[in-house]
Amino acid sequence: MTTEGFSQRRARPRRTHAERTAETTLRIKQAAIEAIAELGFKRATATEIARRAGVSWGAAQHHFGDKTGILLAVLEDSATAFLDRIDHVDETASLKNRVEGFIDAAWEHFRSDAFRSASEIVSNLAAAPGEEGDLPEGTAIVQLDRWVETWSRLFGDVHLSPSRAMAIQGYVVAVLSGLSSVHVLQRGSVNVRSRQLGFLKDTLLRELTAAKRAVGK
Repeated sequence: MTTEGFSQRRARPRRTHAERTAETTLRIKQAAIEAIAELGFKRATATEIARRAGVSWGAAQHHFGDKTGILLAVLEDSATAFLDRIDHVDETASLKNRVEGFIDAAWEHFRSDAFRSASEIVSNLAAAPGEEGDLPEGTAIVQLDRWVETWSRLFGDVHLSPSRAMAIQGYVVAVLSGLSSVHVLQRGSVNVRSRQLGFLKDTLLRELTAAKRAVGK
């Protein structure tokens, strides 16, 4: 090895303990997402998650405590990723462009393995508490407070009653969740999915436009 090569190798900074910990926890969470997406919730065992992450189960426990700790961390990351995507939608754009940007950003998350895995985690832990560990009260795929805050930022100029706003938001989530399930079964139907998302955009725009007009009368 040349002196120059040795110097370059010596100059490479060593990762800190915090960096190594972050890398390991990220690998474990990603392994859980992939295992659930590929194998289903029941077959995504603690052993399988650790194997995919390239760590011992003892190491995984050191970082998360137990399998439920990993699953809850995956839920938290999924909710954050979803809202981070929406946060990039331009709130100063026209209502039509805001609606389109909102649905497009949301769909990028709903079509992901992270969302599908999070959905399985919530449904399985809620349906059978005690097997993997109880699902803490209030656990959800979306962080409600931040969701409401983001919706208000994008569509604050549209005055809806709380019940109407909740109904519309629930409808959007329900449609995207359904399309996510179909997406798994019909991965090749890109044009069909585009039309379905177009229907959702049209519906949301129509509802919000009607609400704005009603206030203006």
